[in-house]
Amino acid sequence: MEFASGKTYWRQGDLRYRQITAPLPMGELVAVGDLQGYVHFMQREDGAFAARVKTDDSAIMPQMTELNVGVLLAQTRNGGLYAISLQ
Repeated sequence: MEFASGKTYWRQGDLRYRQITAPLPMGELVAVGDLQGYVHFMQREDGAFAARVKTDDSAIMPQMTELNVGVLLAQTRNGGLYAISLQ
């Protein structure tokens, strides 16, 4: 994760080669989607995985959106539209 200074604070090597989307900050978590249809949630502080949600088997489109606090909207390449809620 990089901040305005450009300094890297952590990396999540387990996402290498997954062609992830732009990160979406969500409170204490950061969400990214990948080419296999997963949305990964990581701790903002250290990059540790907090959760993972499988959509369909197609790539998550590059830009996810936060609808409400703790709810994101992700679209897949096959046209699936998913509202994912954090609890």
